[in-house]
Amino acid sequence: MTFSFSLQNVLKLKEHEKKEAEQKFSAATGDFEKAATGLYELLKQKEKLEEAYEHALAEGTTISRLNDVKNQIGFLESLIETSRKTTDRARMRMQTSRSKVSRKAADVLKYEKIRGIKLSDYKEEQKNREAKQLDDIALQQYLRK
Repeated sequence: MTFSFSLQNVLKLKEHEKKEAEQKFSAATGDFEKAATGLYELLKQKEKLEEAYEHALAEGTTISRLNDVKNQIGFLESLIETSRKTTDRARMRMQTSRSKVSRKAADVLKYEKIRGIKLSDYKEEQKNREAKQLDDIALQQYLRK
């Protein structure tokens, strides 16, 4: 008689759900990294424009050039704010996905632990059955003498 785990299908389902959650987490992490990289690039652009503005003020330039740089900075600030919101949403999705993976992993672990306990019980039962058979054989041999 071989060991069969009655909840094997449930365990497979939980493992499948865990794998799907891991894939979603991976995708959410990628989305967050893209959004964060975009935000970083915008912040770098803004910093360069602010340096150019300060440099232009120090050296002297036309007012129209200063206004152009100031308008570019203002436009970048609105892009940065939008990008920051996108990054925050992506971070929240990533964190939600991470917690879902943790829950799914815990579920799988529970079923694996139950399976381990059932397997251990099965092996113990097999040992007891074999010991009983040996006792029966020994008793029969003794009675034949």
